[in-house]
Amino acid sequence: MKKYIKLISLSIFLILFIILPYKVYAEEQTILEFKHIDFENDTIITSININTNEYEVNGVTADFTYSSDILEVVEIDTSNSLFESFAENDYSQTGLVYLSCFSTNGVKGEGEIARIKFRVVSSGKATLQFTSDTVVLESDNSTNVLSIPETQIYTVNENLDVLPQTGADSNLIAITIIVFLIAIVMLVIFTLFGFTIWGSIYLSLGKWQIRTEAQIGISDKKKKNILDIKKPAQKNIHKDKQK
Repeated sequence: MKKYIKLISLSIFLILFIILPYKVYAEEQTILEFKHIDFENDTIITSININTNEYEVNGVTADFTYSSDILEVVEIDTSNSLFESFAENDYSQTGLVYLSCFSTNGVKGEGEIARIKFRVVSSGKATLQFTSDTVVLESDNSTNVLSIPETQIYTVNENLDVLPQTGADSNLIAITIIVFLIAIVMLVIFTLFGFTIWGSIYLSLGKWQIRTEAQIGISDKKKKNILDIKKPAQKNIHKDKQK
C-alpha cells in the first residue's frame, strides 16, 4: 500500500511541477506560425501569424527559409499587418526571406504580420522554416518572448496539387517531451514495482539454471564415480572366480 501511495504522490508531482509548468509556459509565450490560406492555379498563399498572448510587443524579425527547388516567392503583402512599419521586406535571395517590422504603439493580440504568395515550380516536399534570427521583442524591455516558432510543410504531388501540413516540427517536439515524461513515469513504476517482480523472475530463472547445471554436473560425476568403483570391484570378482 505504501508503494502505491508513493507512486500516486510521484505522479501528482510530475503533473504539478513538470507537465503543467511546461504547458503554462508554452501558453504564456508569443507564438509565431505559418498559416495556409489558399492554393489556386499553382499558387500557394500563406501568412505569417502572431499571437502575443499576455505580452505587448513592438518588434518582430521573421526571417525564414523555403525550399526554392519547389517554391518561388512571387509577392509579399503587408497591407493587413498588425505592424505599421517594415524595416526589411526582401525576398531577392533565392530560398530566403528577410522580414522585420515594428510598431511604435505596441501590438497585443493575434493577427497577421505578412502574407506570402508562392508559385509552385515542381513536386516534392517544401518546408518553410524560421531562421535562428527570428525574434519577438517585448515593448517594455525588448526581451525576446518568442516560443519555439512553428514550421510549415507543403507536400506537392506530380500534378502540382498541394497538401498543407502545419506545425510539424513543434508537434514533434511536444510528442518528444510527452514521451520523455512517460518514460520517466515508467522508470519510476519499474523502480518501485517492476524491479522486484522482474528481479525475482530473473533470479529465479538464474537459480533454476544454476541448479539444473549443478545437478547435471553432479549426475555426471556420480556416474563416473560409480563406473570407477564398479570397475575394480568387477576385476576382484573375476579374480576370485579364477581361484
